[in-house]
Amino acid sequence: MKKSFPLVLAILAGLTIFFSVSGEGQCQTRVEEKTITIDPTKPVSLSFQDVNGDLKIIPEEGKRVHIRTEKEALTKDKKLASRLLEETKLEIKQRENKIEAKITYPRLRAIFFPFRDYRRVRVSTEISLPPHSFISARLVDGAFRAEGEWAEIQVTTVDGSIWLEKINSRLHLRTVDGRINIIQGKGVVDAGTVDGDIRVKGEFELPRLETTDGDIMAELAPGTKINSPWKLTTVDGFIEIALPADISANFVLESIDGSLTCDFPFAFIEKAESRRISGRLNQGGPLITLRTVDGRIRLTSLPQEK
Repeated sequence: MKKSFPLVLAILAGLTIFFSVSGEGQCQTRVEEKTITIDPTKPVSLSFQDVNGDLKIIPEEGKRVHIRTEKEALTKDKKLASRLLEETKLEIKQRENKIEAKITYPRLRAIFFPFRDYRRVRVSTEISLPPHSFISARLVDGAFRAEGEWAEIQVTTVDGSIWLEKINSRLHLRTVDGRINIIQGKGVVDAGTVDGDIRVKGEFELPRLETTDGDIMAELAPGTKINSPWKLTTVDGFIEIALPADISANFVLESIDGSLTCDFPFAFIEKAESRRISGRLNQGGPLITLRTVDGRIRLTSLPQEK
């Protein structure tokens, strides 16, 4: 009897490994694609919603909008995975060049919980549409990525980052728990996050950047203009802004608990205190306000191009 005990353990261990490996193999994915015909002579407006998935926007010339969704069932139960993937759908409404797309999830099969079962399905969506389109996206647990030239981009997400690269657009960006990264390009940025950093690099106007628990960093390329006041604020974080040396503006730097630095060679300092510096850059102009509670502020000039 004692000799058979190790054998029983070996068999049980083997069965455990077998079912574990088999279960992992049951995780399923499914791809759904839809193509929408549009009028190429008129602007396109896209509205997108998803509760548990990422969205990527790609520019593509043509007479069509192409939407590709990849659905992944987050369960090892093969039968349940098949049902979840089948009942997770891409819904599209179209009126001329106005497109509304939405990911809908299956309902929980419980009497007292008539809610959507979005926790066990993950969706990744990629949309190709003509440049200069208007884009609006509402995400909950998902990230947003885009590149290209667009008329306007409006994005809100709760738990996800926003990443824009080689972008040319007017931007309205909001996230609660995530970073905002804008790398290369030009446009106007109005962006805010609660728990995350904001980074901007390119030829952008920054009428408003705000975060609660994060840093703000911007390096603005030659050619950047200030046509209206800028307000950049954070509570628990630092602010570092680098501007072209020939830019003209007025400025105010304020920090409750942090150092203040302005190293513009042609800056005229009107008032310098321990927690506030105000002054003028070159000929002066619209007001740049940089404000933080707990962190340093640094306003620097970029070397002029030869």
